Amino acid sequence: MGKGLGLLGCASAAAVMAALAVPDAIAQEKNNESTSTERAAATVTMDDPMLAPWTGPFGGVPPFDKVDTAKFVPAFEAAFVAGKAEIDVITSNPEPANFENTIAALEDAGRPLGRLQTLFGVYDSTMSTGDMPKIAGEVYPKLAAYYARSPRTPRSSSVLRLCTRASRSRN
Repeated sequence: MGKGLGLLGCASAAAVMAALAVPDAIAQEKNNESTSTERAAATVTMDDPMLAPWTGPFGGVPPFDKVDTAKFVPAFEAAFVAGKAEIDVITSNPEPANFENTIAALEDAGRPLGRLQTLFGVYDSTMSTGDMPKIAGEVYPKLAAYYARSPRTPRSSSVLRLCTRASRSRN
């Protein structure tokens, strides 16, 4: 990974920062009601095949043989929590923001969610019967809410200033 900050890198970093924080609405929803799906989330861990790193050639192969569609919603809940924890670590880092500890770290954050979204996308686009439409109806609003919230922290402001300076110096 290069050390320079291009406009695309800054835009990507800003998009990742905006995308990887769990919105207050989801937390409030969890406080207000305890559904069977949320109770099932406790049984899905980061070791679940739908969230675990893929193994095999070419960077790994999706574990289609181990997908349990009933676990999609709890797996997303677990991935949201893990993603928020990764972002919290990055945004609370006491070191001054720089490319490696912020932009590169943000680029690497949320990999389990990305893997899960790949699996979910394949299942959602190919299974329009059974439980998938209902599961999709539950997952997509939560994904939208997750990606909609932008952390407003001193660190995120620092990153935006770093990106702005880098892009101005290139012009």
